[in-house]
Amino acid sequence: MYGAKLAQEILTQLPTAKLIGMGGQKMKEAGVHLIQDVTSVSTIGFLEPLKHLKKYLTAFKKIKHQLHINQPDIVIAIDFQGFNIKILEHAKKIGLKTAYFISPQEWQWGSDNGGKKVIQVTDILLAIFKQEYDFYKRLGGNVKFIGHPLLDIVSPTLTQQQFKEKFNLDTQKQWIAIFPGSRKQEVKHVYPHLLKAAQQLYAKTPTLHFLVSIAENNLADEIIAPLKKSKIPFTIIKNHSHDIINNCLLSLCSCGTITLEHAILGKPCITGYRLNAISYKVAFAIVGKKWKEKIGYIALPNIYLHQNVIPEFLQDHCTAENISKAAFSLINDKTTYQECQNQLKKVQEMLGDKGATQHAATLILDALKTPQI
Repeated sequence: MYGAKLAQEILTQLPTAKLIGMGGQKMKEAGVHLIQDVTSVSTIGFLEPLKHLKKYLTAFKKIKHQLHINQPDIVIAIDFQGFNIKILEHAKKIGLKTAYFISPQEWQWGSDNGGKKVIQVTDILLAIFKQEYDFYKRLGGNVKFIGHPLLDIVSPTLTQQQFKEKFNLDTQKQWIAIFPGSRKQEVKHVYPHLLKAAQQLYAKTPTLHFLVSIAENNLADEIIAPLKKSKIPFTIIKNHSHDIINNCLLSLCSCGTITLEHAILGKPCITGYRLNAISYKVAFAIVGKKWKEKIGYIALPNIYLHQNVIPEFLQDHCTAENISKAAFSLINDKTTYQECQNQLKKVQEMLGDKGATQHAATLILDALKTPQI
């Protein structure tokens, strides 16, 4: 998503640019020639990526090969630390310029040494948070603060009347959204609890109608099949996530960027996440103590404000009962609902102004004009 927006901005400013990279359909449509698409194996956890290790290694070899063949003017990494740091190390080894857009979160729960390693392989860091900028600047990095790129992407396109007519919705009902997630593991481990929570909510409040967002067509069957058995009133909506958020009272969602999208639009949500039980135990044994000390939350709005602004539930606490109870409180308590919205406004203020991706593209293209960044 961020890569596609960045590609569009680069091509707007430099139409003759040739872009190659690793990404998905959105990047391809934006004009990037894809070396490899690994979006189908995107996953979270310590053990889950091992299932797809062969594909990641294949992608790594292909990209290294393309760097040698094409000798690009600059190599831009976006997030994905474990993979991209190795790519940037190789790029620097063969004399290529590098940039990091949405840098590794060493600034949030890593270490100074980890931050220095990022700086060593990156000619220019494009920071999306002020704290991120301060961290890398203190360590001597060439870092620029650009603001959060999600502000350029989150944009509802339909009025409530248009939304109602397009999807044939009843305005006498209260619309509640369900976002099952965009990864297979989320649909498998989190979605069943969101759906059961929706059933419990509907049993208490029969005026509800559920709008189910489907992000990826390859997961549609796994989302729709249990939905049909659930006996809740629902409407399936594809490719209108921002309109769904904007027009619903609140959402039940698998934790991810979607929580920040809710903050930008000022709409409360209840979120949860579950990993495979073994993977969770391994992950918690390795990073659990540091996570609790330095972060303590899983939802981005909560992480940024260091408080439980939107109800979140992790692993064994991610149950239908907990989710439905939190949702019921927001639906029926106007004070709680308003307080949540007030806190979300603080998140909006932290994200800066629009234009982050345009600024990033300008800085990247400026970097090409100098022999050394």
